[in-house]
Amino acid sequence: MKVGPRLSTRHKKTKGRTMVVRVLTDELVLALECPLGKSHIEVFDAEVKGFYLDVLCSGRKTYRLRFKQDGLKKLQTLGDAANLSLLIARAMAIKNLLLLNSANASSNLLQTSSSGVSRSDKRININDFLQLQYVPYVRSYKKSWSSDESMIRLHVAPTMGKLIMSKVTPLDIAGFIEELKHKQLAPGTINRALVLLQYAFKLAQRWSVPGVSLQVWNGIRHLKNDNRIERYLSADQSLHLLQAVRESHNPLLPLIVALLIYTGARKREVLDLK
Repeated sequence: MKVGPRLSTRHKKTKGRTMVVRVLTDELVLALECPLGKSHIEVFDAEVKGFYLDVLCSGRKTYRLRFKQDGLKKLQTLGDAANLSLLIARAMAIKNLLLLNSANASSNLLQTSSSGVSRSDKRININDFLQLQYVPYVRSYKKSWSSDESMIRLHVAPTMGKLIMSKVTPLDIAGFIEELKHKQLAPGTINRALVLLQYAFKLAQRWSVPGVSLQVWNGIRHLKNDNRIERYLSADQSLHLLQAVRESHNPLLPLIVALLIYTGARKREVLDLK
């Protein structure tokens, strides 16, 4: 297979190599081959900045990460695609980029502005983490990632987005719950927002984001999600029901329904009576 115009959304040509930008998938990684006349092709992932697959003319495929640090371009080899899955390679790239951003933020904390105010605002906030790290990660494996994206855009970002992750408190999360209640969202929707946000904190802790801990979620309870609706028959409705069942071909049905109405017993209890 030769990589042609229909393979990519964007092309760049440099000395001896072709660069392609495309959302990497397992199928694409498996199918990619280096075009004839090229030493290798670099297929950059459209989801994670700097993450790409280097395909050599020999057939070898390697996951790599290109980034800038201290103003210098750097390259990191993540692993051979024959031994490393796309999911793990992308997660490694996200983690490394996150650590790099955190390191840059930490260095900013040591600097002060001319007014002497600490630049702690450079630390990663919830919205930045969700957009730059969480969404690209879940896109790599979750079919319903668009639902997560909608939840973030509509409910999480407006309320929690600007908060620094390492400074979030249980009180902030409780306020988030109350804000969603104020919007009159269903308990199930609020619980899904909590699951998403808690998973984001779990990933941040796994990827060693400074100061982020799951302990902030201790004691946070999901809302009781009871969708059952109880209805009671009025006197007229009960009368009409009894009249209707008398027309049934089953001679026991009028007795069963009457017993259910007058005793309030469960259906199974009445049917099992002897």
